[in-house]
Amino acid sequence: MPRSLELEALGEAAESFRLKLGLTQYEVGKRMKSDATQAGGIERGLRNPSYKTLGRLAAALETTVGELTTLADEIAAERSHSAPTSSCRQHNNERSGS
Repeated sequence: MPRSLELEALGEAAESFRLKLGLTQYEVGKRMKSDATQAGGIERGLRNPSYKTLGRLAAALETTVGELTTLADEIAAERSHSAPTSSCRQHNNERSGS
């Protein structure tokens, strides 16, 4: 389970850039001078990468940290506007008797 909406969005952004390049997580890890678990953990929103790691990730994905995080911000904003918060869901469930 992702650690936060922001990390989940960052992971989706990274995955989007990776898929556009036709790369595997292993190949991204190798380009980062890391391993597939690092790239995979970021994509799943399980890792909170340092700025240095973001730079290596962006370079591996042939983009910039700015472009990567801008896409992540757009994904997070879209999600936060389209999905009710857990407290809203809980309130709705209480009202409906669920």
